[in-house]
Amino acid sequence: MYFTSRIIVYYILAPLVMGIFGLLTISNIRSQVRRVSTIHSRRHRRTESQLARMLIVQVTAYVFFSIPAAVTYILTTLIPSMNTSLITNIRSMTLLWQQGNYIFSTFLYILSGSIYREELKKIFILNYYQRRITD
Repeated sequence: MYFTSRIIVYYILAPLVMGIFGLLTISNIRSQVRRVSTIHSRRHRRTESQLARMLIVQVTAYVFFSIPAAVTYILTTLIPSMNTSLITNIRSMTLLWQQGNYIFSTFLYILSGSIYREELKKIFILNYYQRRITD
């Protein structure tokens, strides 16, 4: 039961839900733009395309980082003879690889959005001044 639910929820349902809610977000932005004036439509189209690109990259990255862990998890669970020390080490590496998704997401937002870069600069500046005050 745990095996089936983990595969379905974590490796199939999560990217599917991410994609669905991302598309619903883009649809909501489109409807908001239509309600507001069309004066700024060029800017909103650019923002909308950037959002769509980020959504595609985010879901692709999730799948890219999760597939190796899913494959090793399925293999070690379905075929008990594959549960050797070598496969266990490979499984540990794929789990570490899977954690790269969270790191990639952070860098994706920082590199793609000027708002995130400005906030990151504020955090570094604030830390710099706090260290100078305490020294």
